[in-house]
Amino acid sequence: MNLFSPLNLLSPVSSLLNSKIFNAIPANFIVMLHKSQCAFAVILSVLVMPTSMNAQAQTTAPEIPVLVQYQGQWQGYIDRPRLSTVLQQQVKESNIHWPSARLFSIEPSVLLEVEAVRTQVLEQLRLLIIANANQPVLAMQLQEMRMQITSWQLAKPILQPVNPLMAQLNQAENPRLDAGQYLLIAGKRIGTVVVFGLGGERFFRHEQLKPAYQYVLDALSTEQSVPDEVAMISANKPARLIPVASWNRTQSALSTGDSLFIPLDRQLVADDYPELNQQLQMLLAHRVPL
Repeated sequence: MNLFSPLNLLSPVSSLLNSKIFNAIPANFIVMLHKSQCAFAVILSVLVMPTSMNAQAQTTAPEIPVLVQYQGQWQGYIDRPRLSTVLQQQVKESNIHWPSARLFSIEPSVLLEVEAVRTQVLEQLRLLIIANANQPVLAMQLQEMRMQITSWQLAKPILQPVNPLMAQLNQAENPRLDAGQYLLIAGKRIGTVVVFGLGGERFFRHEQLKPAYQYVLDALSTEQSVPDEVAMISANKPARLIPVASWNRTQSALSTGDSLFIPLDRQLVADDYPELNQQLQMLLAHRVPL
């Protein structure tokens, strides 16, 4: 009698398949039955594998739902940490200017959305440069704007004050971070205000009582007209419009690290690119400060 005939092989294996031992075998150890002694030996060797080895095979590495990057270093948290815990563990410097500190989301899905907007903006600016090639100064200013946008690091700002003292005193200022990847920006007092518009970024020394419209006037060239409003982007706050024209200007002061966006002239973008100014403002709000 052939002990390794299909019938003789299937009989003991069938009983083992229905046993509790087989039910404990991980799925990745399932072996196809073959008409050979070797196949049967492999199945038996798997079935008698020590319990500790089975348990080890089934063990997976713990998930790290929250990852925070600060100054190029990553810190992982198995549980959702509170903001105060992240700040205490990662920021060791004592001279941080907390009003300008920021937290950004750098989740891949979020970055894809932001990068899609950047791609659209860069293409629209490229077409504007071509369309205005007969105006060298304007074309050069558009090209400078385009080059700077290309170089920006972009991320989604979390509109949450980042301040360890406030987080300790007020539970509402000390939320738990949702699962995801974050970028923490915290440094010394910046001391500057950024004005972004045609021609790219311009940096000005922050002056305590200097109103927003004065920064705009300083940034505009003689050929550019003053817009009615500009967008002010501050750390951890939604963007808001600031009147700066001669007929509506206010004495709105800025904080160090604030940015102003001067929209492109409506005659330049209104017909073909009606959403370009809104997209430019969005990118500036998502720009990670240097």
